[in-house]
Amino acid sequence: MARKETPKTDWAGLSREMDCLLRLKASPVAYKRLEKAAELDKIPELVRLDRRASFCQVPAMVRTMGLTIGATRENFGDRCARINGLAPIPWCRPVRLSCSPRWRRASFTPMSS
Repeated sequence: MARKETPKTDWAGLSREMDCLLRLKASPVAYKRLEKAAELDKIPELVRLDRRASFCQVPAMVRTMGLTIGATRENFGDRCARINGLAPIPWCRPVRLSCSPRWRRASFTPMSS
């Protein structure tokens, strides 16, 4: 059985077209999740993040520096990692809810086993 060859996508052309149509102030940035950190070594011209950062700082660095940046779970704090699916979310239950009309806050504590 012959394998079908997929046509090459002109990502640069699509990016320029999207930029013209949407008139964006900042260039779009894409990211890809990999199964293993060792796969980062296969990406050409990749710069590994050598410090802790928040998840939202990485696209900003990519836009301003124009580099391909690789980061792992260790580069992000616990909260950032959980929000972006890089760490498990602990089971929590609400224990107190402040009913102040100006500020609405909820406090969470881990559920005991």
